[in-house]
Amino acid sequence: AERSLASAVSVSRGTVVSAYAVLAEQELVERRQGSGTRVAGTGAPTAPARPGRGEALFSAVPNTIDLLRTVPQIPELGVQLIRDHQPRLDLALLPETDPAGLPVLRELIAEMYRAEGTPTTPEQILVTHGAQQAISLVVNALVEPGDIVLAEEITWPGVTDSVGLRGGTVQGVPMGADGLDVVALEQAMARLRPVLVALNPHHQNPTGTRLPAAARHRVAELAAQYGVPVIEDRVVAGISFDGVVPPTLASERPDAPVMVVESVSKWAWAGLRIGWLRADPVLVRRLRGARQLADQSTSVPGQLLALDLIAHADELRRANSRVHRERLRLLEHLMAEHLPDWTYVAPRGGLALWAALPRGSASALARVA
Repeated sequence: AERSLASAVSVSRGTVVSAYAVLAEQELVERRQGSGTRVAGTGAPTAPARPGRGEALFSAVPNTIDLLRTVPQIPELGVQLIRDHQPRLDLALLPETDPAGLPVLRELIAEMYRAEGTPTTPEQILVTHGAQQAISLVVNALVEPGDIVLAEEITWPGVTDSVGLRGGTVQGVPMGADGLDVVALEQAMARLRPVLVALNPHHQNPTGTRLPAAARHRVAELAAQYGVPVIEDRVVAGISFDGVVPPTLASERPDAPVMVVESVSKWAWAGLRIGWLRADPVLVRRLRGARQLADQSTSVPGQLLALDLIAHADELRRANSRVHRERLRLLEHLMAEHLPDWTYVAPRGGLALWAALPRGSASALARVA
């Protein structure tokens, strides 16, 4: 409708009327008095679904070294905790489990956030099979066909593929040396009216950038101002080479609709698919119901092992950070020796180094690698 479109794109109604008139002259739309303006012609056949970008992450030949994924090594402390683990059978043998997760685990995760400066209750926690399931549950609940989702212009395929399966479109927001361009984010929020923003602001995968404090606060302000939910992916936030672990976006402004996604996979054990979502309790209850249709609940033995690991989260993160800081130094040494014309900014955390090739196609090289 003319008034609705004028409001949505922030122009006058006269501009919309003129634009519709031009489209009608070109027979691209049909205008019916009292009925509205519609696209002319018959609907195009639905295009076949394209393979997701994420499929390439698991297509390597078993006997090759896969350079496309970032899979961390389990710290020695993690190996010891896993070997010493003795599951609480009183919890493991319960006749049924809560789709939102074991109450004792939800409370432990909430306490971890409270200790980090983000007030959290157990009712705000939904335990999932990894962070990817948490992202998918949110996307399935909030994204409809035709909707726009904003993300960094270079981002994790788990976001783009999930949105694509829902019929939505991911619009990339430009990035700079410190990560997301917050001015460009605000412009995109005002112009495109997204239903969701998905960000990885702390040691971003794969560029390794860390969003500065002022920019993080501005993102929270924009979420509150526009009422647009933000998924904050923090799976590698704790892998910090200089010891700096920024607070959550949710702590910046309590009234901002920020959902925090995290897991144990990047700092404890990649094979243990235990993640969680911190969100508004109303959304958690909604996703709890959707969860029952997907897989009913998260594996109880996995949740019990996660209790031991999360209890030592600070130590495991520090150990993981030391391991990968040393590997970064080795990688820099080898690149200086073998690839001196490649350029990069050394990351301050995370699992990846984002390099620029002096020539040729990076996409072609990635396919070969």
